[in-house]
Amino acid sequence: VFLAVLLWLLALLRGFLEQRILRAANLTPSLQALVIQILKLAFPIIAFLLVLPVLGVSLTALTVFGGVFVVGVGLGLQRLVANLLSGLTLLGSGTIRPGDVVALTDVAGNKIYGRVNEITMRFVSIHTRDGIEHIVPNEHFIANTVEKWSHSNDKIRLKIPFGISYEAKPREAIALALEAAAEVPRALDDPQPVCLLKGFGDSSVDLELRIWINDPMNGISNVKNECLLGIWDRLHEAGIGIPYPQRDLHIRTLPPGFVPKSNE
Repeated sequence: VFLAVLLWLLALLRGFLEQRILRAANLTPSLQALVIQILKLAFPIIAFLLVLPVLGVSLTALTVFGGVFVVGVGLGLQRLVANLLSGLTLLGSGTIRPGDVVALTDVAGNKIYGRVNEITMRFVSIHTRDGIEHIVPNEHFIANTVEKWSHSNDKIRLKIPFGISYEAKPREAIALALEAAAEVPRALDDPQPVCLLKGFGDSSVDLELRIWINDPMNGISNVKNECLLGIWDRLHEAGIGIPYPQRDLHIRTLPPGFVPKSNE
């Protein structure tokens, strides 16, 4: 009975402290998450240490056994410890916070783009616009480069490349691309969109439309889609062609006895 009451009281105390921390206006969300995670780790340890004397277990003997246990188990839990320490670093520094929009590459090389939903001591939960929740170990955020699109401000620049035929007039195509950008609701006027001639490709004159948005959490593919559709419509209305990829094949030598087939 004493053990059950003790655990119940500790659970109530932890819940009370967590609610007070969440209501503390002077604590940042990252600091709140850090303190709550520390409480979640500390209270089971406190409960364990309080229960041992009740069960008649000597704390001195436990100290000797614990040292051997930590050395043995610690070697097999290096990744877990690394994730715990990385979690403390993330929560303490406030570099990544719930609600941030991030982009990173997973171990398989796939690009993950989404909103940070939760930060725990072991992992970060990221929700993508596809409705998928990715559980990313904290160590990944410390050891790898992570793009954070909402660190200092929400404005990001999108680059939208496209090509036109060599018979077209680049200045006219640039003007049409800027008209298309002006019709996209999420494209900002300040900084204003720009369109640049990037180079001369194998089969096209390469242009690039650059626009700014301030709501990356709402997705970027849909914005690029609107811009490209607008560019497509205006180029076709103006009679400006978008060329197919082309390759020229030059035959320097022919096999002995080869006779070209006549078209007649």
